[in-house]
Amino acid sequence: HHGTISFENVSTHEGDTTRAVELRVEEGLPQLIHRFALDTDPGWTCQSSWQFGKPKGGGGDVWGGPDPSRAYTGTNVFGFNLNGDYWNDMPMFSLTSGALDCSGSSGTTLRFWRWLNVESPSYDKASVQVSTDASSWTTVWQNPTSVYDSEWVQVEYDVSGVADGQSTVFLRWTMGPTDSVLECTGWNIDDVELWSDPPEPPGRGFCFGDPGYGIPCPCSNDNDGSLPGSGCANGVFASGAHLMATGVASVTGDTLVLRTTHAEPNNSGLYFQGATDLTPGIVWGDGLRCTGGAIVRLQVRFADATGSSSTTTPIGAAGGVSAGDMRYYQLWYRTTDDPPCGSGVNDFNSSNGYVLTWQP
Repeated sequence: HHGTISFENVSTHEGDTTRAVELRVEEGLPQLIHRFALDTDPGWTCQSSWQFGKPKGGGGDVWGGPDPSRAYTGTNVFGFNLNGDYWNDMPMFSLTSGALDCSGSSGTTLRFWRWLNVESPSYDKASVQVSTDASSWTTVWQNPTSVYDSEWVQVEYDVSGVADGQSTVFLRWTMGPTDSVLECTGWNIDDVELWSDPPEPPGRGFCFGDPGYGIPCPCSNDNDGSLPGSGCANGVFASGAHLMATGVASVTGDTLVLRTTHAEPNNSGLYFQGATDLTPGIVWGDGLRCTGGAIVRLQVRFADATGSSSTTTPIGAAGGVSAGDMRYYQLWYRTTDDPPCGSGVNDFNSSNGYVLTWQP
């Protein structure tokens, strides 16, 4: 996200200025892998009085509180008896999701919004369960005491012990069994989500223009350290250009994307591949060259107005790699906007390096 911040000296206006700012979300945050907003019926299996539809705000006349009168978002929910309470001497009835693919996930968690009214488990039970075969179930939550929600509450449960790395995962909400006295409204569920820890990055950065790292940048233009692990400073960004990678570096399933931020905006850059590590770097234009050996030009890309660019070509095919190959990557980019070493001297700079090993 990009914007501007204005600074105003309200006394004399001396030094009034405006600065461009950027908010970046780095790798490392949990990733959403499945979401069911319940705007439409996902077709899950409903036993007995489990229903999909609009909550009606009924029930709760005998014990606890009523159902919600509206969904948390949208108009629909899953609930047990949307017209009111569950009943006495009831066996367990369940709502079961379809099969969900969690094969690429780790640290999997289940989040959803609930509105639940249920007595103590000594009398009535409600639970959340997970399975890989819809036959053998693991309970991840059961009401530990009476629950009387009077508003929507978001809950989160760790399902990683069952779901991580599994291509078929089923979720189940159960209502019952219940005893012979007192009825409550039971479950209402909305906005069901499965989240995963972020995937491991495909490689790591190396050869930086950070202050005090290796050899100094060529024109006293070490970056300012605000984005550690970047290249030497350029005329627009004191942080220097920052190269990273996402996806999978696999010769049979290549989804690798090289991404750069803080290069010179609206100027061209060349993503290239090398075979050797030149750490701590060799002076090269206004920056440092980080890799050598057999150099392969991968793709020329223009940075956008924020100095960001990314590759769109299959990197493995462009680089001619094989499984087990360790390869080194870098961005060379043009600098015509107040380059640190002077206009017309070099007119190019470079990002940090990035190294990874290609998988089968």
